[in-house]
Amino acid sequence: MIKTVLVTGAGGGSGMSAIRLLKRTSSCSIIAADCNIDSPGFEFADKKLLIPRASSSSFIDTIAFIVDQYNVDIVLPNVDEELPIFSKNTEKISNVFISPFETIQICDDKRETVNSLKDFVPTPKILDEDLCDEFPVIVKPNISRGSRNIFKAENKDQLSCVLNYLDSIGVHRTNRTVWELLPGDEYTVDCLFDIRGKPIVCIPRRRVTTSGGVSSVGEVENNHQLIEYCNIISRELKFAGPINIQFKRDLSGNLKLLEINPRLAGGTPISFKAGVNLPLLCLRAFEDKKIFKHELSYNEGKVFRCLMEI
Repeated sequence: MIKTVLVTGAGGGSGMSAIRLLKRTSSCSIIAADCNIDSPGFEFADKKLLIPRASSSSFIDTIAFIVDQYNVDIVLPNVDEELPIFSKNTEKISNVFISPFETIQICDDKRETVNSLKDFVPTPKILDEDLCDEFPVIVKPNISRGSRNIFKAENKDQLSCVLNYLDSIGVHRTNRTVWELLPGDEYTVDCLFDIRGKPIVCIPRRRVTTSGGVSSVGEVENNHQLIEYCNIISRELKFAGPINIQFKRDLSGNLKLLEINPRLAGGTPISFKAGVNLPLLCLRAFEDKKIFKHELSYNEGKVFRCLMEI
């Protein structure tokens, strides 16, 4: 039985969400880990630990030490840069709930994600940055976090300025993509998969308002098309644990795949308020325990989020 949970990324939206919800709804001891001493998730956990950045050579050994020292039963990683490291070191840390390394590699790269799935679900058009004559367009790094270095270009002059800027910060042609603009509603589907890769639940929600890349107002919708797209994707990529898959509507209102994040979403509390406790279900799924139908049912409607002072 899971007694101790290690949650990384205590300063980010998904890490804080996991810590708060598990502390509120489980009897587990929650250990929060982050490289920043001022991570707000520390204030909700039973224990807080400073760890190196994922880029540090000591990162995985530090995590292994923590798992052994505190008898950690499950690790829930929430930092994008940590995901490939965890997935590549499951022999050293066997109790991390994460998708296979091959899946993490694909999902880590937005262009690779689209190229891998374009024959199975609708995806946005990729445009040639030298020959582009369709405007407006979106330019973004293939590997990025949140909304960093993502730009909208309305014409060739603006596109040239954006590309020059990205060149200046080291995001060169092979590391960036020019996409068709998807101006419609954006959706996140909060998903959970069991240890064999079978989907347990998919909860679509429209991102009504976002702040720093995280949904601050969300509307849960029982959108069967989005759920079907996620099921199709799960037949092409092997998942395990929590996943969030993002879609956006194009100019004609068609849903197209935006990106896949193989971890809990920062907006996970929206699905919780709608009726599904994803962090708690992660523990059940990791132990391969039965999950009952009523635990997967959710209510449609808007959820509003606000800041909390500590």
